[in-house]
Amino acid sequence: MKVALDLDDVIGAFYPGFCKWSQRPELKTNIWDGKNSCKWIVDTIHKVDNDPEFWKGLKFLSNPNSINFHVEAYITASPEKMLLERAYWLFGRGFPEAPLIHSKDKLKTMKMLDIDILVDDSPSTIDKVNEGGLIGLQFKPAYMEKEIDDKSRIITHLSEVGTFIEKNKR
Repeated sequence: MKVALDLDDVIGAFYPGFCKWSQRPELKTNIWDGKNSCKWIVDTIHKVDNDPEFWKGLKFLSNPNSINFHVEAYITASPEKMLLERAYWLFGRGFPEAPLIHSKDKLKTMKMLDIDILVDDSPSTIDKVNEGGLIGLQFKPAYMEKEIDDKSRIITHLSEVGTFIEKNKR
């Protein structure tokens, strides 16, 4: 099975980094709630679109040594103009070399690249991937409340991907 990984809130600690940058407390929340408690993210995220220091300075949630599967690609919605910075940040820390792709439609990108599994933190992205006939695994960091209905497709550590692949070989 071919696997792609999202970057923010899967490999990198975007939400904690953005809280620090915004001088806001880091709370356990539904970071995908852009109309209520996390509206401030939607309203201010554009301010880091051109800030390479912000993107290079994000801490890591995952360790490259946790990856027990082949990474076919990294698919991210983070600013396209920051892809070079993101690649430096990712590969400079020892993550497996693979194409880094900006995408607004991850399901379409997966199909184009013949990817079977996407590990992403966004419940709506995971639902769309699963509804599209592919496999979405929701990476759920400790600070995230929102999760998908299918608990068998929620992971909290990248090493769980290898276990999932072994259990679900075609």
